[in-house]
Amino acid sequence: MRIEPGSHIDEVVLVKELGVSRTPVREALVRLMAEGLVVLLPNRSARVAGLDISNIRDHLEAFELMQRAATRLASLRRSDQDLLELRRWCGEFEKAAEASDPKDLTETNWRFHRAIGAACGNEHFARYYNQLLIEGLRIARLAMGRQFYGSSQAYSQHLGQILAEHTQLVAAIAARNADRAEQLAQSHTELARKRILEYFGRAEPLHINLSMINK
Repeated sequence: MRIEPGSHIDEVVLVKELGVSRTPVREALVRLMAEGLVVLLPNRSARVAGLDISNIRDHLEAFELMQRAATRLASLRRSDQDLLELRRWCGEFEKAAEASDPKDLTETNWRFHRAIGAACGNEHFARYYNQLLIEGLRIARLAMGRQFYGSSQAYSQHLGQILAEHTQLVAAIAARNADRAEQLAQSHTELARKRILEYFGRAEPLHINLSMINK
């Protein structure tokens, strides 16, 4: 979150800063490449993955599908422990919103949605969803940072919408209401899309039926 997209990554500098050999640094870069955060170049150098309009569009399209599917399954398969985790991170997000702390907001929002993925009962869905959540951290700041809004009122209103939908998502998952959970997941994605597109441009939402996903 500190190095700008497209920036060169100097492995030698990382080796010195971290006090490790080049092998674990290279392994870490390979893992970051798999998560879509780093690009490894033919000359064995690396750079932070770019972030442009087409990247964001593709991310949002994939993210909507995975969020809806994971949330729908979570409502059908969640355990009592899963529900406790969801309520925990919903509460932590509320605390971060009260403090208007962008870093904590981004972190607790990620953990809330990661908990939904963990509750879906499908390790592939959970892994893919979490990968998209990690990629989304780079644009989440557009929703969580006060500096990206025209006024304090607009910022507070947006955070209030996020929190309200988190609360409703927990209630739908607790009630095992799959249709409601999926509806809220789609609305939640549209809320993020709206915020991002207000900053970058316009795009049409997706309308894909996932009702075939059953317990």
